[in-house]
Amino acid sequence: MQKQYDKPIPIRTREVLRYMGSRGSSDPESTDSLLMDKISHCECALQEISTPRAIWKRFPLHVAGEGTLEIGGICMESQALYKNLMGCREAFLMAATIGPGVDLLIRRASIGSITESVIYQAAGAEMIESYCDIINGNLREAVLREGLYLRPRFSPGYGDLPLTLQPEIIAVLDAEREIGLHLTRSLVMAPSKSVTAIIGITREPQKNHLKDCSTCDSTDCAFRHD
Repeated sequence: MQKQYDKPIPIRTREVLRYMGSRGSSDPESTDSLLMDKISHCECALQEISTPRAIWKRFPLHVAGEGTLEIGGICMESQALYKNLMGCREAFLMAATIGPGVDLLIRRASIGSITESVIYQAAGAEMIESYCDIINGNLREAVLREGLYLRPRFSPGYGDLPLTLQPEIIAVLDAEREIGLHLTRSLVMAPSKSVTAIIGITREPQKNHLKDCSTCDSTDCAFRHD
């Protein structure tokens, strides 16, 4: 299924500050007012220029062996993903983007204002995560009607799940044609503020269906939620 999202996507300023490197002091109330004004300006500009689009498909999940899974014809070798999807018989493959506008804002700001460029990078990262949370919520409500639940979404690059899976996920979803998402030769997604993910479907009730840092082994990540 492919969907264009036409409502404003919430941008959590606290998360923008965290992406900017303000870990431990990401409280908007205690942040310099001039910086907060710049952040507010950039968030408004990002809302105006973003074009959120997403596509997802539901597939059976096959376990080929411990640490080896097959979803949508894609073989995935990852102990972390295997742990995340344990007990699941199906999974969604998903791709989402907030469009190329943020990349244009970043390029323009990099010429005149490094601060604004950093803000756009951070706000764009927060916006795509917020958008993915919205998609997660919608999918959760859909499977709940079947008496099913979602595992936290898991993306290539988390833990030991390699980024080299990106081309296969994008191809299976036909994401380039459907939502304008493609990869450079170095496997960088374009537009840059885009996400691919695997979301397991289970019969076991879940406390949290969103992305969960506890499923990732990168304990030294600057953006980790403790």
